[in-house]
Amino acid sequence: MAASTATVEYFTGKVYWAKVLGNPRLNYNKDGKEWAFEFEPDEDGIAILKKHKLIDRLKDKQEGRPKYLVLRKRELNAQGEANPPIRIVDADGREWDSNKLLGNGTVVDLKLDIRDYGVGKKKGVYPVAIRVQELVAYESSEFGAMDKDKPSLSSVEEDFAE
Repeated sequence: MAASTATVEYFTGKVYWAKVLGNPRLNYNKDGKEWAFEFEPDEDGIAILKKHKLIDRLKDKQEGRPKYLVLRKRELNAQGEANPPIRIVDADGREWDSNKLLGNGTVVDLKLDIRDYGVGKKKGVYPVAIRVQELVAYESSEFGAMDKDKPSLSSVEEDFAE
């Protein structure tokens, strides 16, 4: 079996649905755990994907949103050994505070490991590190989009306190 060749590439773009902090989560098939996120590369990133013949990996399932990559890193490698988590740092290179969740639209620099496994095999695209440049704070709500145009409970309480 021929060995794979690896290339490291750097991208800038936005992350969405980031599940990259803390322990890995159960994957879609429920047969393993992983860290995962969607990544919208900028124009330079699109050019890098073209160079590596990975443009077909871009998804465009959501109307009004630019094309994006779905990136995952499994908890375990093919030999069953633990993979290190995706390293996350702030703009100054300091380890990221895991209590500060990455909200949709957070601007990041991304380090990817692109592996060529040879003729007839799909290339592997693996996230290595994320550097947060502009955080969009994650805000959780039990009622999600339903609450976006309604006043928060605290503002209603303030109105009654006067």
